[in-house]
Amino acid sequence: TLFELMGSIGADTAVVTRARKMLATFEADAEAVDASLAAAAINLVAEHGGPEDYRHYLQRFAEVTNPQEQLRYLYALGRFGDEESFNDMLQRSITEFRTQNAPFLLAFALRNRRMGPVAWRFLATHWEEVLARFPDSMAVRMLEGIKVIADPVLAREIQGFFEEHPLTHGTLTLAQHLERLQVNVALRERDQTPLGAALR
Repeated sequence: TLFELMGSIGADTAVVTRARKMLATFEADAEAVDASLAAAAINLVAEHGGPEDYRHYLQRFAEVTNPQEQLRYLYALGRFGDEESFNDMLQRSITEFRTQNAPFLLAFALRNRRMGPVAWRFLATHWEEVLARFPDSMAVRMLEGIKVIADPVLAREIQGFFEEHPLTHGTLTLAQHLERLQVNVALRERDQTPLGAALR
């Protein structure tokens, strides 16, 4: 957890470099790296990676035989920050990836600190297609990602969307997601300036 935090929130370049080396070792010999650290390395390389890394992850997802490892590569696709890779992942999520996995990938995409708004607007644009493709029970699980959003403009956009497009299943859970969203916005508005000043 600490290793991933240092490379993600902390953006520590030494940690990201180590993650790349760790991932190369893991892919050569899975037993040589602790499974939890390997999972963190997969996420960090994705978060700081580009189109070449993205293509590599797609290849690994297609080729690995261990189901747990396969899902690690799949869900890490939602952490990429370059627009080309991220948009490709979004498109594949509603056309190619299995319907039992794609909603969880989209939840990770919504949590993406840089690209979360892109994921939301993709979902809003393709909402009917998403509902038609995924089981009803999965829609609200996919929307778990909105809980981490703290942008007030995006929050109003999301709130307004579900006023016009209410879910038929999981309405209570969605209400909880939206409440958490509003809490995040309020926390940001209250603490962003004093916290920034304290950190500086």
